[in-house]
Amino acid sequence: MAKRGRKTIEEIHPAAFLALKNIRMLKGIYGTTDAQLAQAAGMTVRTLINRKNAPWTFTIGELRDIANVWELSVNDLMSELRICV
Repeated sequence: MAKRGRKTIEEIHPAAFLALKNIRMLKGIYGTTDAQLAQAAGMTVRTLINRKNAPWTFTIGELRDIANVWELSVNDLMSELRICV
């Protein structure tokens, strides 16, 4: 916890940061670039980069579109993933 009892942004929005961690992991596994992911999810690369820099700003619709790229649900994306390759 941050000083003086204040919570960090990651403590306030843990699911958003878990989704970001999973997005990074899936991009690495599948070799997906930001440009490919943004196009497949129907957003601009700039929007994707902005969301990655502030993951609590992802909308559910954006997370759904990203999850669909890898045939996952939003719940999958926001949960601890176990990938067997």
